[in-house]
Amino acid sequence: MKTSVILHPLSAIRLYCVVNLIVLSANCALAETVLLKSGKSVDGTITEENDKFIRIDPGIGMSVTYYRDEIKEISQEGKTTKKHFMWEVRSASNSVFILGSINLGNAQFFPLDKPIEDAFSQSAFLVVELDSEHSDPALLQKTLLARAAYQNGQQLRDYVSAELLMSLGKFSSRYDLDLAQLNNFKPWFIAMNLTMAQLKKLGLNEEYGIDRYFLKKVSESQKIIALETLDEQISMFDSLQDQDLLLRYILHDLEETENMLNYITSAWQNGDAAMMEKITITDGLTKYPDTAPVYEKLLFERSQRMAQKISEYLKTDQTYFVVVGAAHLLGDKGMIEILKKQGYTVNQM
Repeated sequence: MKTSVILHPLSAIRLYCVVNLIVLSANCALAETVLLKSGKSVDGTITEENDKFIRIDPGIGMSVTYYRDEIKEISQEGKTTKKHFMWEVRSASNSVFILGSINLGNAQFFPLDKPIEDAFSQSAFLVVELDSEHSDPALLQKTLLARAAYQNGQQLRDYVSAELLMSLGKFSSRYDLDLAQLNNFKPWFIAMNLTMAQLKKLGLNEEYGIDRYFLKKVSESQKIIALETLDEQISMFDSLQDQDLLLRYILHDLEETENMLNYITSAWQNGDAAMMEKITITDGLTKYPDTAPVYEKLLFERSQRMAQKISEYLKTDQTYFVVVGAAHLLGDKGMIEILKKQGYTVNQM
């Protein structure tokens, strides 16, 4: 029996906002130096890592395993990275903490480091992209499907090539999705479903997303602010041009998702903004330059709008804890640089 296409609307959108940038990124390898407690250092490329061990290829075509309790520190491209993926932005009257989020994960992500937990505890407001914990799932599902489905008898095959349909058929069979049902939906929504299917195959779950973790942890004295509405996010996807091109690239790189997620998790855990930018933005634009409008719509324009709202929070006397997708903080068009240019004091923690 083929699986129904429909996913939880919030989880699909939240994950796709991050993962579409992951799977459009070029393949990469992280140049690392592993310093062991014994004093020995090993240079090479990390091929696998988790909370128990890492595997590094020192240039011999095979990987060597080192357990975490053997390792003193790991440096990327010769520079030790010990910071968190969080910044404190200060004005004359208050502070705003901005945490770059990975909106999917597993139980091994938690608990988070003490500086992150402390920043949240001292904040009066939790600010997220979308409040996924205080919404009516049935209404959201209905809203999403009304925009994602073709109307008046139109179907996907009317808008994409036979070649793309054939490729889609291969992947839908792999994930046990019903191709006939997929044919009723627009490319952006199909890309969400395929991405979600791959992530679930890898054992990842939106329930362990960092934003959802804090939404569940918020106290009675803390207030929640959503930077965007569901309708705004759906409209953003639905208005994308060349959706067939986006779906084509998603299908092409979907199998690289596991590899890319490992690198992204490593960059996040080390607070390595430069590496995160390379993986999620620079490499993707280099590999697929014609997707620049997608990055502009899904990432850069939203980062600008979010930074403007943060600027308003910095005019108050309250402390805010902001959780947004990590890619929104990166590069010249990211929120951190935007706020620096506005004259605020910004420090990575």
